[in-house]
Amino acid sequence: MTANSSNAEPGSRVTFGITDGETRHQVYFASTDMRLASRPEIEFVTSILPCMKKGRAFRAPAPLDPRLLASFEQIQDLYLAWVPGLTRLPAKAFESAAPRPRAGTGRVAAFFSGGVDSFYTLMKRREEITDLIFVHGFDIKLGDEALYRETLAMIEHIAGETGKNLIRLETNIRPVLDSYIGWDYGHGPALAATAYLLSDQFDKIYIPSSQDYTHLFAFGSHPLLDPLWSLSDLDIVNDGAEARRIRKVEAIARHQIVLDTLRVCWMNPDSAYNCCRCEKCHRTMIALKVVGALDRCRTFPEPLRNENIRALKIVATNTRSFMTESMREAERRGLEPAFIKAMADALKGQSTLQRFVNNLRRAISQPGRALAKIRRKAGF
Repeated sequence: MTANSSNAEPGSRVTFGITDGETRHQVYFASTDMRLASRPEIEFVTSILPCMKKGRAFRAPAPLDPRLLASFEQIQDLYLAWVPGLTRLPAKAFESAAPRPRAGTGRVAAFFSGGVDSFYTLMKRREEITDLIFVHGFDIKLGDEALYRETLAMIEHIAGETGKNLIRLETNIRPVLDSYIGWDYGHGPALAATAYLLSDQFDKIYIPSSQDYTHLFAFGSHPLLDPLWSLSDLDIVNDGAEARRIRKVEAIARHQIVLDTLRVCWMNPDSAYNCCRCEKCHRTMIALKVVGALDRCRTFPEPLRNENIRALKIVATNTRSFMTESMREAERRGLEPAFIKAMADALKGQSTLQRFVNNLRRAISQPGRALAKIRRKAGF
């Protein structure tokens, strides 16, 4: 697999091609806010997972950063443990470059989508962070202009209210990585590549953590993985894993700017900012109610109903942990029994489905062990 040499158009755009021998993908990153850096590590990190999936060697167009190369084996260790069907790439195939000097500008950036994790990092490090990074094409599809415009207006307002510079980028990298491995795992390298594009202006970039240390799970952004993408001239830091989700919601709900603009929805039917119907909207609304802030949050226009909580399909392990946290906090605060029972019913009602899904995942990732278990039960 080859990634053609990237080329930075003055001021705004970096383009390169990824070819796996059958299909060639033209990838771009663009910004109207600042000049993007062109460096071989951008192509390298976005090609790692496609190469591991296809089992094809990667040919780097130039020597690579020594700090990144030193972490390459550990990056592969994590993905090989998480994703079945990947192949290890030879680390010795890459030439090491001389370390680049740091930008030394004093600027510190954080990725920002307008969600709970983004706001927690922003408010926690408000004095340190100078810039917010918002990427169109990550969680908002490139074709959804209505949602993008509404979200951009909100994030511009947030940046203005908090005194931060906003850096807007656009990319088509998501469908490329989706075609090989899926966004759940592919978004980590995409975040790293975006950070590299800005490395001429920053010495440190924060990735708000979507996990906490008590409930870690395989995911493209992870406290173990994110810092491994760091370069000699750029620190990439996973931030916020010390706080559980309910504590993050409690902390950010003290700020009215959060309650006026919070955006968490991934489903976005009809370009909805928050649909108030999906699992993620519901668990955020539940947490806001638990900490006494839902009635003041303007971005969830529909009421939270116990019957809708009870009907939630709780399959993912992290979703179960978030719901359990909220239920226990609601019990601790002495909230209404019907609300607590609705959460308990949702957790209990989905236990059979969750066991089925977890068993299916294990069977797919470890088919030999699954077959042996079937044989034992059948008496073979």
